[in-house]
Amino acid sequence: MRTNLRRALLLAAAVLVTASVVGVSRMDTATGAPGEACGTCHPQKAADLAASQHAGMSCLACHPDARDHPATGYKMPSASNYFQMEICGTCHPDQYGTYTYEDGSSTKYGGSRYKVPKYVPFPKYDTIIDGHGFVREYNEERSHPNMLQDHADIKRGKYEVCLQCKSTRVAFYWGSGRTAVLQNDVPVTWAPTNEQFVVPKGTEITLATDTTGAVTGVKAQVMAQVVWDGVTYTSFVKDGTTEDFKRTWVAVYAMAIDGLPAGSPTVKNSATCNHCHDPHKTAFRLIRNVDEKGVNPYAATETGFANASEQDKIDTVCGQCHIEYVCGKSGVDNIDRDYIPWAKVSDLEDIYKSEFPITDALGIPTYSMDWIHGKGVRPSAWPNYAREFPIEVPLIKSQHPETETYWQSLHYQMGRSCADCHMPTVTKADGTQFSSHWFASPVKYLDPARAAAFAQKFDLTLNSEGVINQCSSCHSDGAVARTAAIYKVQDAVYAKALTVQDLLVRSLQAINRAKAKVDIDQVWLRAAVEDHRAAHVRWENLVVSENSMGFHNAEVSVELDNAAAYARAAIRAASRAENDGLLSGWTRNTF
Repeated sequence: MRTNLRRALLLAAAVLVTASVVGVSRMDTATGAPGEACGTCHPQKAADLAASQHAGMSCLACHPDARDHPATGYKMPSASNYFQMEICGTCHPDQYGTYTYEDGSSTKYGGSRYKVPKYVPFPKYDTIIDGHGFVREYNEERSHPNMLQDHADIKRGKYEVCLQCKSTRVAFYWGSGRTAVLQNDVPVTWAPTNEQFVVPKGTEITLATDTTGAVTGVKAQVMAQVVWDGVTYTSFVKDGTTEDFKRTWVAVYAMAIDGLPAGSPTVKNSATCNHCHDPHKTAFRLIRNVDEKGVNPYAATETGFANASEQDKIDTVCGQCHIEYVCGKSGVDNIDRDYIPWAKVSDLEDIYKSEFPITDALGIPTYSMDWIHGKGVRPSAWPNYAREFPIEVPLIKSQHPETETYWQSLHYQMGRSCADCHMPTVTKADGTQFSSHWFASPVKYLDPARAAAFAQKFDLTLNSEGVINQCSSCHSDGAVARTAAIYKVQDAVYAKALTVQDLLVRSLQAINRAKAKVDIDQVWLRAAVEDHRAAHVRWENLVVSENSMGFHNAEVSVELDNAAAYARAAIRAASRAENDGLLSGWTRNTF
């Protein structure tokens, strides 16, 4: 990887914070509060800092609120300033500036316009996902600077577990054993009902996941507990507490924004610099444990994060959030879960059947972590909520598996990481270089108008085409040709995705019609449902939830072919069920 990219990503450009910046006198590395040494209580942090490229900085540069904290009986305040990205921006203005930059524009297949529904490119999506809360509101993803704000604004249900990606502060406390304590009264709006709360100063919040089921008896159950005005609210059943998903989300969101000044970009996006960078070691880090099976379980040699290549470290850092995961309360059994399968779509069904087993109404062993098709809450006021062909069996609602999709792709095998395409090295007018933290589609960097606006904002130079061409190290055909090549891949995948969309609706229709009959062949019906599940998970995962419309990996096209075959098999099996056909020796590969 290019030296300049490596240096930028590892924060090698760090400069010492002076007294005029932080408002305190310079201190020895191990010195934190007047008269005390931080290293006395935090020896490993002090040692890491002394050996890092931040060596020599006062601890108070990033922890000004720690000046006077007592040596004992101290509960970590959630308002600690090291969760405010402006602190990093003092020394890293270019990285900070580009990270908070947004142009509000969209590319052909997704992007940054506010509240553009997912069912614009997929108009039958609401029928396919009937019963899930996403039919009420499911918007295209905006850029990073809006992550927390957009999450707060959504009208459908939401859960505290989602905030691990939206807020570094939340991720930091999750599973740490620490209790966060609000330092201020924090007003919060619960957007689904516009209900107004003020979460009081002193509210205590603990967050964890019961990964083994040893505590709650349920594997991967979220254990959010909030002590609010003397009442304990939880996200799980516990004696002496009140299960209240609304209040746990409200309190955890209050924790994410507690103490942030008005106008701070961290209010709109509190996934800050130290989500990916360890400020004590000035190195990459994972704040979420996503690599239990290795940084890439599909690679020939599996390795943990500490020993991974720089490419795999960068991809895994991005994979803290750009992954498929189980997140929030199940529509099947009402359990609030937090689980990362860390696997490609072809393996998801088997993993979920193993981890979260249930037998559906048709007697099929399946999974319980997401929702039952056609059996969700259906307020008449919800827009685009189809009730056409409910089949009333559990299905998978995927999230955004960019990391898993990218594994073993052509670009991955060439040694390229997410950063090479989404964080190109850029050059300022004075000749200095840094890694752009505008995590935009390469298409935006290749577009003259958008590249020019970006360059003007940060005093950058452009190439002879007037763009930033991160593809040029491998492709010499220029920005116009590269953009055309990207869209050629995406257009072909989108065409297949539309075909599968239509087949999934036909499959639902056929299964729904068969179930309505009094006397049908149950074996054929079960075959139809299993094939529909296999088709649905591939389509939902790879083109609705994943954000590259197939460009990250050519396997998407192959899996869409598989999805189409499964959907056609489901239609045929449902037809046989409806017409009392007999099935002997059936396997999924029969069709």
